[in-house]
Amino acid sequence: VIFAVGERPTPPPGVSKIGIQVNEKYGNVQINEEFRTSVKNVFAAGDVVTGPSFVGRAIEAGLRAGRAIDRYLSRI
Repeated sequence: VIFAVGERPTPPPGVSKIGIQVNEKYGNVQINEEFRTSVKNVFAAGDVVTGPSFVGRAIEAGLRAGRAIDRYLSRI
């Protein structure tokens, strides 16, 4: 779990070392439409993806990511 708190997401240095793609300009983690990062079995949602936003948007992203993770796990 990576927390993004503040005015812009700042993933820890180890994130890029394991291959998670981070937008160099904005610092946000890159994901696909299923909330997957560039590393297998690693998902991201919320401010670490979008940057700071309203709490409602973060809650919605968390719910959508949870559903995507559930779909992914049900296929394993």
